[in-house]
Amino acid sequence: MTKWKTKFNFLYTKSHYLFIFIDTKNPKAYKMKLKFIHSTRLIINLRIRMPIIFLNLLIVIFTFCNNEKIQNIGNSGFELSKPDKTIILSSELNEISGIDFYKDGQLICQQDENANLYFVDRGSGKLKNKIEIPLIGDFEDIQMVDSTLYMLKNNGTIYEFNAFKLSEGNYTKYPTILTQKNDTEGLGFDKKTNSLLIACKSKPGIDDTNPETEKTRNIYQFNLQTKKLSDQAFLKINLGEIAKYGIQKFMPSGIAVHPLTGYFYIISANSKALLVYDRENKIISATKLNPKLFQQPEGICFDPEGKYLIISNEGKQSKPNILIFNKL
Repeated sequence: MTKWKTKFNFLYTKSHYLFIFIDTKNPKAYKMKLKFIHSTRLIINLRIRMPIIFLNLLIVIFTFCNNEKIQNIGNSGFELSKPDKTIILSSELNEISGIDFYKDGQLICQQDENANLYFVDRGSGKLKNKIEIPLIGDFEDIQMVDSTLYMLKNNGTIYEFNAFKLSEGNYTKYPTILTQKNDTEGLGFDKKTNSLLIACKSKPGIDDTNPETEKTRNIYQFNLQTKKLSDQAFLKINLGEIAKYGIQKFMPSGIAVHPLTGYFYIISANSKALLVYDRENKIISATKLNPKLFQQPEGICFDPEGKYLIISNEGKQSKPNILIFNKL
């Protein structure tokens, strides 16, 4: 059997490393030593004289080790692998984006192609009502606060409605310092600070000249007392930190605050992931979602008691739906 001689220079950066040594002086026999090394950076130099069959084995092992593993951490508090209920929606809601609790067991939904609102019975899943709102633009999310409904446009503008007189079409408009470059997609309510939370899907910062902002995805506060937006991020998602758990290109599409714990739940349709943060900006859990179940998760909310987590999915390969998950 023909022998082959080569030299491998292999650079690998990770928290765990695998050294592989193969002795092939005797082509009929070889030894393999496996040793895990903890390091921040290392270079592996291997000089190998071996039959091609052993070389192929080594390449397979290296390929396996180089695959990035998905490592979910923490506990979201909900059984995300199995919804308690699935509500199939009509194609009219293919672009469903925002979702929240309304009243009398109904969910209020909005699609991002216009500002029209849809009311779905949480029990039966039937569409109970539809109200056309005469607004034009890309509307991304909605949020109920007592008797007021807030609607978010992708340029950071907030619209305020009387939630129980929506058919009248009256509203108050609040422009913010955020723009379409930020691509504001998520809107939540933080009762503790009496503020709306706005999640930026794209450009995270207000300052174009600061390169540090490109390393995060930011959440801003809109104070409901002053009707002003904070110029500093309330919550920052460190993209480098969540990459350690196999979550890449996280772009927030929705945000909700758990009514009991006060934790911030942030979902991303782009990376099919759910992050949970505490009020100190620390990660409680990071979960990669099953793409077969979550075809494009856009909206997120809780019931008022915090027993159920509700996520809306746009229609892609299948019909749009609403998934309701039980508390663990």
